[in-house]
Amino acid sequence: MASSYSEVLIPLTIPSPTVLPFPDFPTPSPFFDWVLVWQILIALDATQNIAQMASQSDLFSYATDANISEISYPGDPTLPMHDSSSRSSRSIIKDWDAVSQAVRSHWVLSARTGQTTGWFWAHGYDVQARSKGNESGPHTWLCCHCVQHGVPRPKAYVSSNTRNIEAKKRKRDDFHDELVTRFDKTTFQRHIVQWITDANLSFRVPEHKGLQKVFQYLNPLVHETSANLTHETVRVRIIDEFNTYKSRVIHALSRSPSQVHIAFDGWTSRNRHSFFSTNAFFLDEDTFQPRKIVLGLPNVAIAHTGENISAAIMEVLDDFGLIASNKVGCIILDNAASNEGAVEAIGHKLQWQNPASRRIRCFGHILHLVAKALLFIKDSNTLEDLDADDFTEWTKRGPVGKLHNLVVWVNRSNKATAILRKIQDEDPDKSYPGTLDVVLDNGTRWLSQYYMIERAIKLRRVECWRVHPQL
Repeated sequence: MASSYSEVLIPLTIPSPTVLPFPDFPTPSPFFDWVLVWQILIALDATQNIAQMASQSDLFSYATDANISEISYPGDPTLPMHDSSSRSSRSIIKDWDAVSQAVRSHWVLSARTGQTTGWFWAHGYDVQARSKGNESGPHTWLCCHCVQHGVPRPKAYVSSNTRNIEAKKRKRDDFHDELVTRFDKTTFQRHIVQWITDANLSFRVPEHKGLQKVFQYLNPLVHETSANLTHETVRVRIIDEFNTYKSRVIHALSRSPSQVHIAFDGWTSRNRHSFFSTNAFFLDEDTFQPRKIVLGLPNVAIAHTGENISAAIMEVLDDFGLIASNKVGCIILDNAASNEGAVEAIGHKLQWQNPASRRIRCFGHILHLVAKALLFIKDSNTLEDLDADDFTEWTKRGPVGKLHNLVVWVNRSNKATAILRKIQDEDPDKSYPGTLDVVLDNGTRWLSQYYMIERAIKLRRVECWRVHPQL
């Protein structure tokens, strides 16, 4: 038989032609176009006879299965195609009990005695609609993926109408293709690196198996394209990103209509590395708006003399082209003694005639010293040299010193901390949820006394004598 559907010819073992009630039906060839046969049957208005033959004719089963399986889809990890191992009604029964009651209240497993052989049964339940007195509704394909993902109204189609099932499969294929197209390995890794730097996380975070499982669940291509990062790769990518943006910063600084003013200050990390944060202030070329940016964090591991500090800062300035362009303006520093020598050394290297005139003292630092002098009456400069655990010295400094003693004592005692939290739990009138701990100040940290006093005022409802009997 000539056919215009040659691309979907299916080799079949054909049973006796007497199965179909057409006396002059031609003897089929080993490669027979059952799609065309199906269209002929519909054209002859033989639908009632077909329905009666559905449970009797092997030939009808072959024809309908051929009709369902005529389209060959590319590989899809969400809906894998099966060959002869199609899922049967018997295998589906095993996990039907795990389906939610909300779904089972509307559907019951099909009473079909034969087995389902279409490829789509591997992705759906063979069910019938539940009714009050009759459970023999049409055989229906219920999407098992919708059920397993908790979709409120899972897709369901009468199994004899395969077009809707095929359409659902195509939609899933389109979604998968879009997911593949949208995933870009470089962009994914850039987002991971930005997250690690913004959140100040360990470089080993992307190696955590749990996080990699989350990525794999969201998009299998993360694993398939080897997009997961190691801590060595994170370090390399951060340096690459820095160099990429560094060229933009150099361009912005060179095109600024103003001079570039510099501020730097020392800072010690928790793991005892000594850094000097170096910041630039300038006007934007296009908007003339003031901008600020961190240029570097040089590690000054040697003595913090003026000469050593200036050498580290000059290296940063030279790296961003500020020395060659002669765009360095003023330098903003606090009142540390070593900064006097640093300004002189930088001014000498930049050939400034009067380096002291280029120095601007930090107003915030001056204001901080004034506030500490008001709190502690005596010279606040000596405060930075005191041991934070020296009770005798702190007690001489009035109510703030006594508060410091109480905070140190509570922090040292697990029992005192537990009592403080219990008192807060028993207070029905407190204005905050949960419990709060005391905040310990630090002689060298800005506003640390403010935060200690602020927390103490919030906890003033707590009876201090119940925490510290000697107060």
